Amino acid sequence: MQSILIVHKYQSKKAQDLAQEIKTWLLPKGFQSQIVNYKSDFTKVELKKIECAISLGGDGTFLFTARILAHHPVPILPINLGRFGYITEISAEEWENALAEALKGLATISYRMILEIYHIRKGEKLGVYHAINDAVVTARGISRLVDLDILLDENVEGHFRGDGLIFATPTGSTAYSLAAGGPIVHPELNALLLTPICPFSLSFRPLVLPEKEKVSLLVKKKGTRDLILTLDGQEVIPLEMGDEIVYKSCAKRVQIILSKKRSFLDVVQSKLGWSGGPDA
Repeated sequence: MQSILIVHKYQSKKAQDLAQEIKTWLLPKGFQSQIVNYKSDFTKVELKKIECAISLGGDGTFLFTARILAHHPVPILPINLGRFGYITEISAEEWENALAEALKGLATISYRMILEIYHIRKGEKLGVYHAINDAVVTARGISRLVDLDILLDENVEGHFRGDGLIFATPTGSTAYSLAAGGPIVHPELNALLLTPICPFSLSFRPLVLPEKEKVSLLVKKKGTRDLILTLDGQEVIPLEMGDEIVYKSCAKRVQIILSKKRSFLDVVQSKLGWSGGPDA
């Protein structure tokens, strides 16, 4: 690895200072690095030349980093400087050992699914987006319904009325989807999760679909106005009546450098309090 991208949390002095410390640490070892945040000018960043990335902040900083590298996925070392840090499980005190192992090729890398989302209006593709955790269709404001048709492989399979629909990856199964009643799915599985938010029908339950499935949502013409598509809770795309949103699995994968001190269940237990119930 010769070119490393360091992405730090915006307006965080702690993250900025650590970014400079890591840049200084890398230089005598023969590694060039570039420091950015989400408001940086990415036209000046040659993403194709990046061979490794480091995110400094919380899960949000990692999700942003992974999205900008979705077309050119490289190993990402997520260092937690936030309060929760579910994905970013490597602490600020562990960064040097974790980075040294990664640069020697000794890191454990987890390959995670990426959602690829197409926004289509009147037959024209307006945009192609990526999400690491989830892509959510809701209405702006509180207590406003969405009215959607659900298509699986071009066939209308159902109709939804409620507060919104969450399409999540297994990595995102422990985020918004879980809060809305969705299942916990091991992050290295390949599957699409469809989780309703406050559905009108008692029979509408979370659904786990195979990775190869293509799922579309059609915004009903009689539905409410001011619908939005939100990517990882960070990017917002306005929708109109008649729009189609197509979800599928991206051919590429996010590469996350993991801590060797913790397993997936260790993180679920420590961060989410999952225990399986009291001892007999």
